[in-house]
Amino acid sequence: MLNNKLNIKIIIKTITAFLLYVTVAGLVLVQMWLPEGVSHQQAMAMAEVDIGLQTQSMFAGLIGCLLVGAMSSGWGTASGYKNTLVCGMLLTLYGVLGVYLHPQHALWAQYIKVLMPLPIVLLMASLLCAWRQGVAKNA
Repeated sequence: MLNNKLNIKIIIKTITAFLLYVTVAGLVLVQMWLPEGVSHQQAMAMAEVDIGLQTQSMFAGLIGCLLVGAMSSGWGTASGYKNTLVCGMLLTLYGVLGVYLHPQHALWAQYIKVLMPLPIVLLMASLLCAWRQGVAKNA
């Protein structure tokens, strides 16, 4: 299961792509949500407590975790999960940073930020590796 080599290039590319995706997705979500005629300070306060915006950003984070799982496993070409495990741990640390930066979010959201990235990333990587092995058997 952990029989592949740790590839720092894949990890750096994967985390960079994730951060780029999260930045773009966050900008798009906020621009779509942003109410008109509201000052910057009021919008920031409203965004912190808006459950709809939090849910949409978590859905974007889920997609980001799935992409990290796919990229870190080499899109199904790797035979192990070392890169995926490291990327998942880095995303968990990113979730801890999110809890620190947004302490006023709901408690369930805080748990999801910290507990879900690693299992989602590993699930995606295992699905891709299983799919790759199934395709190789049928070829």
